[in-house]
Amino acid sequence: MRRAIARIALFTLGISLLAPLGGDAAVDDTIDGTLMVDYSRAPTFKVGSWVRYHGTANSMLGFKRDYTLTLLIAGEEEVWGDKCFWLETWTEHKGKEMTVAASLISYTAFGDTMALKRGTWFIRKMMTGPGQFSLWSRDKEEVRRGKSELQKMDVGMIRGTTWDTLGVDTASVPSGTYRGKVVRERSQIAFESMKGDSTYRDTRVETRTRKMSDEIPVSHLVREDVLDTQKRRGWITGHSGEVKETLLEEGVMRTMVVEYGQGSLKPKAIPPRLQSSLAERAAKAKKPPAGTGKRGG
Repeated sequence: MRRAIARIALFTLGISLLAPLGGDAAVDDTIDGTLMVDYSRAPTFKVGSWVRYHGTANSMLGFKRDYTLTLLIAGEEEVWGDKCFWLETWTEHKGKEMTVAASLISYTAFGDTMALKRGTWFIRKMMTGPGQFSLWSRDKEEVRRGKSELQKMDVGMIRGTTWDTLGVDTASVPSGTYRGKVVRERSQIAFESMKGDSTYRDTRVETRTRKMSDEIPVSHLVREDVLDTQKRRGWITGHSGEVKETLLEEGVMRTMVVEYGQGSLKPKAIPPRLQSSLAERAAKAKKPPAGTGKRGG
């Protein structure tokens, strides 16, 4: 489950571009698009809906990414009376083989305000290996802690994340022109450390501007532009007025819709018995086998 958790962590701020503050992190080529789904209103997709994106990223220190990301509503399943949908995420990094992630997400996420901050709460199952799936469970310590402690743990609260709607605009991408709302998400996190007689405060600010459209299935995302900056402020203890600021890293990322459709892609991870809607399987179960009807006489 550790690898699955790591993939989801990439989407606490969306697809991460820079390494996190306070340490190095290995880059996992597998991306899980769970938090790219638009949970702000009732779902407009159906089983078989899909959307494909092209993403590029470049940073001051030479970090680069060039990839294609496909989100597919691969099927539906009911878990303990909870109706859910399977989301497959296909990631193709330039020059590498495709990787696939699959998550079973509860429909209760749509319209729930917590889906924005804690989207992983609505995951019911995840693919943990080729053909292997396991139930998703929240960390025991998280469940046991009180509200005040949860707020300290909350990524959004720590980072001071804010969301703003910037009105309605037209977005032009290679696949066409779309009109819809523009949303800006700004997140900030700070990491403070002591080294010798000096104090250092590393700050990361990430600003995401998303252009949306109802025409795009699953995510409603047409284009996203990201500016991700990390700075360090340092001062000798007792001399906080003598602050020295250094730019550690700065990266930009752009994600644009390439194409989308309905029913033309075949799931790569979930078994065939789940590759349909719950309604379709219920109707099929009620239909009498061929040749069992009464004959006229």
